[in-house]
Amino acid sequence: MLLEVALPLGVRIAICAVVVLTCVPLGLTCILLWGRRAVRRLDWTEPEGFTAFLGPSLTAIRAELAAGSFRLGNDVLVLRLATAIGVRFVLIDSAAQDSASFRRLCRRLKTRPRRLPRGPGQSS
Repeated sequence: MLLEVALPLGVRIAICAVVVLTCVPLGLTCILLWGRRAVRRLDWTEPEGFTAFLGPSLTAIRAELAAGSFRLGNDVLVLRLATAIGVRFVLIDSAAQDSASFRRLCRRLKTRPRRLPRGPGQSS
């Protein structure tokens, strides 16, 4: 990754350490579903929205689809869910889901409500 870069060795190691320190916790909770704050299950209905179930005890918490959610190719969704205890990331693989539900979730991601324009006197 940083072998052919004209940076001192210490700077290259620091860059790699930052990448590892930020990606490992996200990978543990988002991909491996490890920890009490990892989203283990996600329920969604049109009128009620999202319910995320966290940790091994499957604690239910309401969630909203947040900005930054995206589709990665045709088979993977990365959802960013805003909850009362912070933002949670969920990686959804189409191979492990019901195809009709996955397509419906893709449509929901594509048509999610956009932010309303700010009115006069509101900061941006």
